[in-house]
Amino acid sequence: MIRSSMQISNAPSKPLIIFEIANNHFGSVEHGKLIISKFSEFLVMNQFDFAIKFQYRDLDTLIHQSYKNNTEFPYIKRFTETRLSDTQFLELKEFASKHGFLTICTPFDERSVKKVVDHGYDFIKIASASFTDWPLLEEIARYKLPVIASTAGANSIDLRRGVSFLTKRIANVTLMHCVAKYPTSDDNLNLDRIDTLRNSFRNLKIGYSAHESPNNFEAVGIAYAKGARVFEKHIGVDTDTYKNNQYSCSPLQISNWLNALKRSINYCEVQQNVNDDSESITLNSLRRGVYANSDIESGQNLNESNVFFAIPTQEKQLLANNWSKLIEWTAVTDLKQGEPIFTESLLKNSTLEQIEEIALNSKNFCEIAGVVLPNLVNFEISHHYGLGNFAKFGMVMTTIVNRDYCKKILILNAGQTNPEHFHKNKEESFYCIYGTIELTIESEQLILKPGDLALIPAGKKHVIHSPSGAVVEEISSTSLPLDSYYTDPAISANSSRKSNLAIWS
Repeated sequence: MIRSSMQISNAPSKPLIIFEIANNHFGSVEHGKLIISKFSEFLVMNQFDFAIKFQYRDLDTLIHQSYKNNTEFPYIKRFTETRLSDTQFLELKEFASKHGFLTICTPFDERSVKKVVDHGYDFIKIASASFTDWPLLEEIARYKLPVIASTAGANSIDLRRGVSFLTKRIANVTLMHCVAKYPTSDDNLNLDRIDTLRNSFRNLKIGYSAHESPNNFEAVGIAYAKGARVFEKHIGVDTDTYKNNQYSCSPLQISNWLNALKRSINYCEVQQNVNDDSESITLNSLRRGVYANSDIESGQNLNESNVFFAIPTQEKQLLANNWSKLIEWTAVTDLKQGEPIFTESLLKNSTLEQIEEIALNSKNFCEIAGVVLPNLVNFEISHHYGLGNFAKFGMVMTTIVNRDYCKKILILNAGQTNPEHFHKNKEESFYCIYGTIELTIESEQLILKPGDLALIPAGKKHVIHSPSGAVVEEISSTSLPLDSYYTDPAISANSSRKSNLAIWS
């Protein structure tokens, strides 16, 4: 079995450019070699990988015997007139490889699949017309070559079935958006379908097979910006004998097409230049600085009554952008009314980073547990004895709905305990979704595993502990803000025992 030297996957890689010769060789090996030679000049563009693609048809079996010489069907006529032998195709394939191209081939019948494998191609291509040709797909799947599949005309059911079939059998599958109209008019490009493919099949690489006018240099850049990373274009070379069709590019048109793609990549890429801080300087000049609204003594905390925000700012001045309810700023020198406040005159005590980390970890834990959170989730983080003891005593919850009935999601880390407390008004049930919790209700001890349910009547003291980490669904009557009573008075006396942070899930 022949394996590809290049694997398509989700790993970061160069965009792959596929030059499709199709029948543009016109049945001439020499013209095919001319096309390959002309387009090999683009291999110097090392930000791309390049491949040449051919098409294989076993015409003796593909065309019904009664229609062998029938010229009424344009495809039959064209395929017959541009026919090459296996030896000639192999000669072209080896010529492309020697020039540095990867090689791809589209088989349209089972015999041609075997030839693709025997000839040592790097990839196998599935044409849109063959996307649900199950006998052909069965044969392709036997050889495990990386597959690039075009999806023109495939509805959602065809896509789901085809992708399920291929990905169960083949490790490397790329889906190509294309429109099977040659050439495709600008108003029929349907580039939003790239978004649909990316969102529906997130583990697969997505590409764009371009059939628009050879002078359309915009669509490829849009396709890249939408996430396409494999690009296919029909190519040809005009001579006195052979002329390009309306959707095949000349070398000059491909040069413009590739340069448009390069520009789009440059527009989309995040430029990392640690030596260029001009953007920060520009932004800081437009931001408000923090000024003393009154005299502030050393050791005094900054608050909204003793500071104000205004422009201009000075270098190293505390900015309004650094101001947060989760960050405490304490003066370490005396500050004068009306003067700018510099960070070197302050001591920072921040819980923001720790709260953000807890919230993100909780979101990720819910993903592992298979729990779907609201798009915007408001996490209530309980740190009963301070954030420094959160790993041992604490819990994270989010309220989904709170009316006459209430639903919450409770999240406990491994080894974490929510201390003993009770509710005077709320009756609640705990339904374990993931992990294990040890629930103590008064003197009764329960072990809840996924699928287990426990009722906690109002007024009953209870402790929640998870030895391994757990996600629990709480279903209850209305939850009131001041209806949690902790046995340890130190918890109730701690007015800063809860933090709230909303994040997009």
